[in-house]
Amino acid sequence: MPIRIGTLDDSDFEAFFAAMTTPFIFDFDDDEEERNSRFVEMRRLHEIDRARCAFDGDRIVGTLGAFTLPMTIPGSTTSVAGTTVVTVLPSHRRQGALRGMMTEHLADARDRGEFMTALWASDSAIYHRFGYGLAAVNAEVDVDRDHAGLHRNAPRPLPVRMVDKEEFRPLAEPVFLSVAAGRPGMYQRSPAWWDRRLRDRPSDRNGATALRFAVGHGENGVDGYVIYRLRAGKWDQNHGDGKVEVHELIASTPTASASLWSFVLSHDLVATITARNLPEDDPIFSLLDGWRRAAPEMGDNVWARIVDVPTALVARAYSVDGQVVIRVSDPFYDSVQTYRLTVDHGRGQVGQLTAEPDIELDIEDLSAAYLGRPRFRALARAGRLTGTAEALAQADQMFAWDRTPWCQEVF
Repeated sequence: MPIRIGTLDDSDFEAFFAAMTTPFIFDFDDDEEERNSRFVEMRRLHEIDRARCAFDGDRIVGTLGAFTLPMTIPGSTTSVAGTTVVTVLPSHRRQGALRGMMTEHLADARDRGEFMTALWASDSAIYHRFGYGLAAVNAEVDVDRDHAGLHRNAPRPLPVRMVDKEEFRPLAEPVFLSVAAGRPGMYQRSPAWWDRRLRDRPSDRNGATALRFAVGHGENGVDGYVIYRLRAGKWDQNHGDGKVEVHELIASTPTASASLWSFVLSHDLVATITARNLPEDDPIFSLLDGWRRAAPEMGDNVWARIVDVPTALVARAYSVDGQVVIRVSDPFYDSVQTYRLTVDHGRGQVGQLTAEPDIELDIEDLSAAYLGRPRFRALARAGRLTGTAEALAQADQMFAWDRTPWCQEVF
């Protein structure tokens, strides 16, 4: 029986998530209360009308969901389709299920007026063929507390106060909004997304403590916060070697960054401070006495896929004025189009042409540069795209943005 691509309704919702258990390698918890709690959270977050399924008869054998995310792009905020829970059962791979679901998903995003989709990739090799490009990277750090002094030019830390969850959330939300508005790739949190961020079931802790919350106080009130756990270690030569696990540290000022990092680096009975998702330009790398003390490892963050090139190019702001002609190939749609991008006073205008281009590239690589991490010259050196030296330099300057793109959490 051929695979059929269809939509989801409420009666299919539990089967939709059950279909993910094998591809994502998990089981629903045997505890009924825990299972119900997870199911309620999933239902609150997921938009049923945006989901697509691959059916073999009546059985769901593939899943794809989408969130409507208000995401920051350079100079603005736009609605982005957050692609999520993409799976196909191993028994039904290579039968067109993923292509069919992705085709409908991208068409649905475009019909809704969303010129871009974005995702976190569980397997980074899957999404190139659908036009997704790596738009942001993140840093994972493991800081040795014994060698974690702040640089002599770092701001003098101000007081940090520990609070409980009920007090924390109304203090943290305005800080998050102010920071998210200035960093491409971050998306605004609805109440349901805040509930998810602050979720703290015993099964979420994996042997660590419950979440701890702290806020930094600047001259104008709360200007930063940190969410973290503590993990007890072994006692080495009668000294504790526990861990601080930073889940989120958001600061709106340099002093707030210094204050919060100083706070997490100051816990007793701790040997290591870890953070698994930091922007590549996080202040920690300049605050520490020695950059290598952070032991950074880079990983992929959010991936982007432009579905409407002219609209996308006009929607964002640019760092410098100029003009470049680009020819964009989109193999997924078997399409090749040439555009002239003209930027004046930081805003772009786009015209469609038949002229010879300055730069020829794939939709994946244009998408990778879109959020402000310029990749034109680097990708040209790798042979992924072609263009004149002048045009590549011009494009890098135009598309660059301060701050670098980053997404705060997996969706």
